[in-house]
Amino acid sequence: MKTPKDTKPPKDKIELAKLKIELEKIKLETVALRKSKPIAAPKANKPTDLDLANSFMQKHERSDILYRYGASVVVIADGKLKTLSNQDLACDVREEFPKLNKSTVAEVTSHVLHTRNNTLKRIDTFTTKPVFVGPSLELVTTPGFANGVYYEPPAALAGVVFREDADLATAQASLEKLKEPLKDFPFAPADDEDGGNIYLSMLLTLLLRPAIGGIVPCFFMRGNSQSLGKGLLCDMASLIIFGECAASISEPKDDSEWQSRTEAILMSGQQFCVIDNVVGNLNAPFFASVLTSQERNCRILCTSQMRLVPMNTVFSVNGNNVETGSDLEERVVMICLEHPDARNRIINDFHIQKTYNQSPDTFVKERRAEFLQHLVNLVCGWKNAGSPPRKQLTMSKYRVWESIVGGIFDFVEPQANFLSSNNANRAEANVEDQEMIAFIEAIRRQFPKCETEPVTVSQLMEEMRAGNADLCDNQPDVLLQTSGSFKSNRLGKVLKDASTINFDGYKIQIGKAANHVNGYCFVDTKPERHPQPQPQPQPTQQITNTASDEEQWIVNNN
Repeated sequence: MKTPKDTKPPKDKIELAKLKIELEKIKLETVALRKSKPIAAPKANKPTDLDLANSFMQKHERSDILYRYGASVVVIADGKLKTLSNQDLACDVREEFPKLNKSTVAEVTSHVLHTRNNTLKRIDTFTTKPVFVGPSLELVTTPGFANGVYYEPPAALAGVVFREDADLATAQASLEKLKEPLKDFPFAPADDEDGGNIYLSMLLTLLLRPAIGGIVPCFFMRGNSQSLGKGLLCDMASLIIFGECAASISEPKDDSEWQSRTEAILMSGQQFCVIDNVVGNLNAPFFASVLTSQERNCRILCTSQMRLVPMNTVFSVNGNNVETGSDLEERVVMICLEHPDARNRIINDFHIQKTYNQSPDTFVKERRAEFLQHLVNLVCGWKNAGSPPRKQLTMSKYRVWESIVGGIFDFVEPQANFLSSNNANRAEANVEDQEMIAFIEAIRRQFPKCETEPVTVSQLMEEMRAGNADLCDNQPDVLLQTSGSFKSNRLGKVLKDASTINFDGYKIQIGKAANHVNGYCFVDTKPERHPQPQPQPQPTQQITNTASDEEQWIVNNN
């Protein structure tokens, strides 16, 4: 039997088998490598627009470049606050994050402007002068940002040290020094009793504004003619406090312009603004509203965007023989100047010109640090004495302001009766009240029982149509250019609005007339103004005997 021959596999099959073995090894090595390779960390989440905005604000908060003023983002430039527009801020964001696209830059900018959790430092007051802050009247003299105040002194005040150790004698001496440049200004006789203190109260207000937590009044520089020095007085105040002449604007034409210009001033952080050359009647409801506001929502011009800003600006109004509307009457402090022939005064005869050979504005500008120290002495003298409060307040809307400024003057010069002339000056300026008083008195003469029996608008119109000279001659100016039913409606509105006002003791009370129509009683709460005539004694009547002789004989014999 034959044994089978040993057969060898073909060479190509052997090579193929080797390749398969090598492939298996490679697969096993690959699997092993994959198992031994560490797992990559997941990619971090992309930062949101809000995250980028917070990062931007934190960096600039540390670098003291950007600040918040109200709802605006500002920088300090050329010694002033500069509000950044959306475009300005977008440029800063783009510089910080150069890889962001346009839409993302816009979103980040919007977050910086409008987020409630804004981390930028908030400036409540920017100043180039030493300033008092807080209820304790702390004097800030260190340059830079602290406690909401940014102080950037000019070169003229760099290194100046202000003393805070004044007492009553020092304060009184400083008051006399402050009055020296005012000797040749013709303050009205009523104001002269205050010795210029009302004007100096404007300087104290500018110095103390950050420490006055409430609102402050407007200062009304009112003269009887030109060339009295109203503008010069404003410049002198600004030169002492800010080191530069006062920024002024002309009187806006209407309430819309009042709004746009006033809001621009507030958003810029301007601390002192003079409304110059006011003519005729100052009747600006928007401006009156600003004077009783601590913050204002202001619209950025040419946009629909609003910014919330603090009302830190002190306003002064200048004009000749200007009348004030009823809205402004209780919001102003009057500084009256009067002279019979102001234009013919000789400048070289003025005290400052003769003594120092300088004009008053140059005189105070060259001695700015000295005058600031005198103002600081007034405040510190009162503060070091325990800040004695004012005994009686006369301006209820501005109680905080009057309690501080009035308290200082009552302490330093109590005999001057600070603000004693203000009510009289405001009454003189408010011709509307005088017109209404004259009209009420004419009505009282025509209707003697009007205190208890209401007088209707129809009754008044009937008398005026009939040509009642007393009523027609004394009617308010607001009724002169009207007639017919329009005049009747206007008269009714005038009387209704006046029913909430006390006109120097006259009050208008709404009541029902006999025909159940609304009428008005015109009551005088000052009976001493119209003394009643004393009743004359009646002569004794003599009885005449008219009886006949016969009748008299009968009476006598019975």
